[in-house]
Amino acid sequence: LSLVSATGTLLAIFLTSARRTSSNDTNRSASTSTSSNSFTRSPLGGYIISLLFAELIQSAASLLSIKWLVHRGVFPSSVCSIQGALKNAGNVSTALWSLVIASYTFSLIFLKLRIPYWVFWTTILGGWGLVGFIVLLGPTAIQTVAKGPFWGVSGYWCWIAPAYPVEQFTMEYLFMLVTAVSSLILYTLIFLHLRGNILHSSQSWCRLSFHRTSSPWARNTSLADPQIEKVGKSMLLYPLCYVALVLPIAICRWSASFGAAVPFQWTIAADFVFLSSGVVNALLYCLTRRVPVSAPRLPSRLASNWKGSN
Repeated sequence: LSLVSATGTLLAIFLTSARRTSSNDTNRSASTSTSSNSFTRSPLGGYIISLLFAELIQSAASLLSIKWLVHRGVFPSSVCSIQGALKNAGNVSTALWSLVIASYTFSLIFLKLRIPYWVFWTTILGGWGLVGFIVLLGPTAIQTVAKGPFWGVSGYWCWIAPAYPVEQFTMEYLFMLVTAVSSLILYTLIFLHLRGNILHSSQSWCRLSFHRTSSPWARNTSLADPQIEKVGKSMLLYPLCYVALVLPIAICRWSASFGAAVPFQWTIAADFVFLSSGVVNALLYCLTRRVPVSAPRLPSRLASNWKGSN
């Protein structure tokens, strides 16, 4: 389901963008694009598309488990190595782009930074470059003859071999943990800021003031625009869903790594929840893509973040 959802959403995005680009080329008078198209072409929309690509990689890795079902067992092979590499790439990139979305939303809503558009392309290239570097690092620089292949049988599928426990944590679990904790912190600050409970000085964001308010969303007049409220509220869904989806499988994997006996049914159920992230993120994209990020009503300090994307 995740594979179909991620693939279908990405195809819909590219076909819609291509159709609208062709329409604009033939009719330049229609200079204002719809909100969904402007969102797709915005930095935030671009990061979410990267997240969907990460879900696609993750789902493709899990699809290879069909081989183990057919043979009724997991064994070392070229398919095992491919699944291990894809699982590592998918899990790391999913965590990475979830963190990027959280950081960008925090910069936009809380810090009100005027981020140059070149930062978007630097982040895209750097992010995927980091994922590729991590995946290639294991078999090319860390793998040893004594420990055996870096990609190997790990429970009910193939992943980083059990002979490399430190690498299992530093090259995947650490990314998931940092993303989960950081996202909760950043979006808690965003939520309180949108409600008017946390305000910061216009001279320095480090100078914070705390307030109790009986009329949420109204105290901070700079956030009175409903479009800004929609951006903040809709983005709150991403970290909450990520933490909820990753927590069960994280508990199972960490318990197993410490020697605890994790029932087969719990592992499969946790993995099913984790792999449903493609469906969840596709649904979240459908909900957030119509947030008007480039409408003229946006204050200039926020609208400037999006001008380069249209």
